[in-house]
Amino acid sequence: MPKKAIVSGGQTVVRDMTAEEIAARVPPTPTEADVRAEGARRLEALASAYTREERETWHQQVAEALAVTADAQASAPLLSARASARGLTVTDMASLVLSRRDAHAVAAGTILAAQDALLAMEPIPSDLRSNAYWPA
Repeated sequence: MPKKAIVSGGQTVVRDMTAEEIAARVPPTPTEADVRAEGARRLEALASAYTREERETWHQQVAEALAVTADAQASAPLLSARASARGLTVTDMASLVLSRRDAHAVAAGTILAAQDALLAMEPIPSDLRSNAYWPA
């Protein structure tokens, strides 16, 4: 039985802890919401190097990249401007955008797979935020 030290009237008294005191020391069992919050935090970190405004253009960049991949003469105003600033062809810029999209999808998929594995555990480990459960 765990012990508790109490100072009373200048004296230290050691006594057994009550069941309520022991229960209060035990961290609560993590919930599905805890796992999903950690997954969301890790997903957000994937894109943290980019501003929200830049991320809002990703769908357009991917759409233009797919169009240029299918037809090199396709309209791609956003990619054209970015390619010009970097000294790339629009086709090369399209390849870069699609490569980054795929890398992001792999990283996000790996995080979501780790989240799924944690959600399948019974009980969910109390150290669910440990990197041991998540991809490096």
